[in-house]
Amino acid sequence: MSDLNEPGVLFHYCSTEAMLAILQSKKVRLSSVLASNDSLEGKVSRGTLIEMFMDQVSDPNLVGEFQKLVAEQASLEGLAFCLSERGDVLSQWRGYADDGRGVAIGFSTNHLRRLSQAVGHTTWFELVEIKYHLHEHREQVQAIIDGVMKVVSDGWGKKIGLLSLGGETTYEEHFHQQQVLRQAAATHLRKLLWTTFAAKPKAFEEEQEWRLLHLMIPDVNFVCEYRASATRAIPFRTVDLFDVPGIPIVEVVLGPKHATQVDEAERMLEGLGYGNVSVKRSIASYR
Repeated sequence: MSDLNEPGVLFHYCSTEAMLAILQSKKVRLSSVLASNDSLEGKVSRGTLIEMFMDQVSDPNLVGEFQKLVAEQASLEGLAFCLSERGDVLSQWRGYADDGRGVAIGFSTNHLRRLSQAVGHTTWFELVEIKYHLHEHREQVQAIIDGVMKVVSDGWGKKIGLLSLGGETTYEEHFHQQQVLRQAAATHLRKLLWTTFAAKPKAFEEEQEWRLLHLMIPDVNFVCEYRASATRAIPFRTVDLFDVPGIPIVEVVLGPKHATQVDEAERMLEGLGYGNVSVKRSIASYR
């Protein structure tokens, strides 16, 4: 759902080669999040969730069981097309746009939102805003904690002698009940899937990142391709920018070391079918 406070344009920093690949194919590639440069990718939400659970539960056995449930989410892979609210940031030019020789492509947020909704009808696909502060991380997982604590209050983790079920309870019945309650807790943890790749450490806050995010859920429309790195096969998927009507690209910022002339870039964009796109040069003094 669209937020009235969300930015109208989101920028993707990339090399000139990647820019041309996007513009000519009219597609974007969502790549493996776990192959990124952030070693904490996917771990921030899980750590926050465990801390909040331990704030309310003192039984070490139940804490251990909860940690096992959370760890089961650790193998989840996410594919993302990364964007930023800010289209002219020096650190972004250095890190993601060929050391300033590339560009920042400005995508219409509304178009990406509609695209995510169209694709999301059949896959786990969404446009998400990354959160960087602890209070935001806690807000992201609060509903999960509330649901899990309801399961705890229903008896999850209690010993058979402490259960108030009325009448006699056999060990077999107790074991079955605990399995049912564990599954109920796991169901609440499914909500963690979206927040897993929507939280990053505060050190990355300057990026003001958003993501077109596809979650690779086994047996649930598990569609992707693979490319080779030196050490592993890396999953990715492509999304057609024109799967929904409208003009997806509304602005392009040429990097501080990029040499294409503004009017030439405008002609190229119009010739490729993107209409009258605003093109400007970075004001970053980086040579």
